[in-house]
Amino acid sequence: MIVTNVETGWELVFQRSHGLLAGQIAEEFKNEHKPELWVETLEAILSHDDYKEPFDGRNYVTELGAPMDFSLVDLDAEQRVKETKRRIRESKRKHRWIGLLVSRHAEELYGKEEEVSDEMRQLLEDHKSWRRSTLRQVKRRKADLEHAYQLLRWCDRCSLILVRGLIPAMQRKLEITHGLEGTRYDLWQRDDDTIGIEPWPFAKKAFQVGVEVHLATQLAFQDDHDLIEHIEQSEIAYRTWDFQQ
Repeated sequence: MIVTNVETGWELVFQRSHGLLAGQIAEEFKNEHKPELWVETLEAILSHDDYKEPFDGRNYVTELGAPMDFSLVDLDAEQRVKETKRRIRESKRKHRWIGLLVSRHAEELYGKEEEVSDEMRQLLEDHKSWRRSTLRQVKRRKADLEHAYQLLRWCDRCSLILVRGLIPAMQRKLEITHGLEGTRYDLWQRDDDTIGIEPWPFAKKAFQVGVEVHLATQLAFQDDHDLIEHIEQSEIAYRTWDFQQ
């Protein structure tokens, strides 16, 4: 979950909803940026944060009972490996290309960590080999996969900036990424609240995207079950952002 503390309690966005927002953004890109396996790439963007730990213990509640933001979830090494295996396995069952992208995402998340477990390091090494052989099977190049992954990463990053309220004030610009085609992309918010992107990568000159936000009024929860029960009964707001060239 993506958790924001507000005066009335908590604003909660499921990571599946964050993925949906990333997919909305991706769909607006110009065709020249979209890879050949576009439907499969879009599905990877939509579902890249699916298959997280279930709400069946205290995975999403802090010791004080507050909803836990995804950035604070501290799985042990065995749980992290188990979750990563599950996410890649479920993704490649849809399509090998989706599995390739989710596998590449796992490398981005954990491959640069100095304190990664030996089991995770081995898993990532095994998947490098798997990606090479699978790319040959689907008749795609490593560069094709990297381009599609950088598009996923662009949309993931942009979605998180919006949902986490990270847009700078006073029209200051924030880098989204410089990985897509080696170009730096910046985001900012104008005085009229429209979102600007430079350079503009989208087909339309203006469009709107949005995400559902659960408004939790209870401050503390006993466990995951208590939290999810409250969320399912909570009010839902639809937050939107207007992008304009």
